[in-house]
Amino acid sequence: MKLRCLPLLMVLAGAVTLGSVVPTTAMAQSAEARRFMDNIKNLSEKNAWTGVERNYDGLLELGEPIPANIHMLGALAASTQGKALEWLERLERAQAAEANPEVEQNITSIKAGYGRVRIKGKPAWHPKLSIQMMPFAPDQRRSVEYAQGHFEGSGGFVGMLPAGKYCFGTQVFDVAGGTEDWVELKVSGKDLGDCAGWGDGSAPPAGGGDSDAVADGGDKPPKGEKPPKGEKPPRPEGADTGVLYAGPIFTLGGSFLSSGAPACRDEDAKTTEFCAVGPNVDYQNVPDEYTIAAPDDIGGAGIAITAGGEVGLSYAFGVGAALTYNGLYGNDSVNDFDGWMMGVFRTKVGPGDIRIAAGPTYGFISGTGQGIPFWVRQGQTQEQYDNRDIIVWEGSAFAAGARLSAGYAFLDLNSLQGVVELGGSVKTDNTRGWITAAARIGIVPKVPRYEGD
Repeated sequence: MKLRCLPLLMVLAGAVTLGSVVPTTAMAQSAEARRFMDNIKNLSEKNAWTGVERNYDGLLELGEPIPANIHMLGALAASTQGKALEWLERLERAQAAEANPEVEQNITSIKAGYGRVRIKGKPAWHPKLSIQMMPFAPDQRRSVEYAQGHFEGSGGFVGMLPAGKYCFGTQVFDVAGGTEDWVELKVSGKDLGDCAGWGDGSAPPAGGGDSDAVADGGDKPPKGEKPPKGEKPPRPEGADTGVLYAGPIFTLGGSFLSSGAPACRDEDAKTTEFCAVGPNVDYQNVPDEYTIAAPDDIGGAGIAITAGGEVGLSYAFGVGAALTYNGLYGNDSVNDFDGWMMGVFRTKVGPGDIRIAAGPTYGFISGTGQGIPFWVRQGQTQEQYDNRDIIVWEGSAFAAGARLSAGYAFLDLNSLQGVVELGGSVKTDNTRGWITAAARIGIVPKVPRYEGD
């Protein structure tokens, strides 16, 4: 394939040239816009193009006028990452802001050497894209590699590819340069895994024309042949596993735990440890041996810890399991341990995800403390209680219920995201109810979203 795009050095030179020119028309810009532009300039000097990309996207969201040199730096950031469509669009914005012959020449070269492609698929699918002949030009190679990674990760692709012949699964298609038309395709269940061939009976070369692009899909029977009776063809490598992402969950924060007065019945007394008051008891005259675990209201603050894992089945839904701990410390001390099975719902908002997790929980609660026994308040109307009414209690119980957390995961930590969340649970041990509420920070798996998803 011929080299049709000008070297990146020319683009960089254009950016530097434009950077020295002050537009004749003054632009009214907010402090936030100036901050983004300063970040873009500083990061570009360090070749931190991912950071340039992030700040450029933030600047666009403000909807304010942007000078040509900033558009040029955004175009260079897109080019270094292989985002050919974004590269072209940002060069066109730079040219619209301030005409420059070199920029116009780059725009013409990109349009001549690339074509527009839109492939629809499902996020849980992982098809593989191969090209018959990998181009030599570095910018074109990057655009093919970016498309391959995006396509396999998200199941679809919207962007520009260098002119050439491409294949995924059973579908072969041509991309032509010099046209504004889109190549429209859709991934089906037959297109998962490697390319099956180029439509002429031949398998794709190892690497799709490049030694590390794709493998040849040699596991399938030759075209026109069926596997022996009773046997199924092997599942293509890279076919859908149903898992989009997986990773750990860990959060830490402050907790509030409370329990109201128990609903004790005499017939439950000997079998429910947190309500050990004995059978047929006169609450006005409770013997000491029955004052083990029958406090009135319990409440206080402590710490909350969650540790577990999450598996994503799609961009919007996942499942997980975790062990949780909520503590109460002070006059009363309570330790609440439980296991939590959760469904996880995620949706992208701004730079991160809103994350909601909910599901059943079951665990063990133990505690000690001192205070008014619950039967005193049931049996007496006096506002002040004698010292003899204070008991030292101790007890434990198993409790079941439901737990919910809602938070925002926004801090990028490679395959993880930092999250802030609020959560709580409601449980019962058949005698008293237990309520927890917590504010936590921590880490959760990152959904591998791609631009346009």
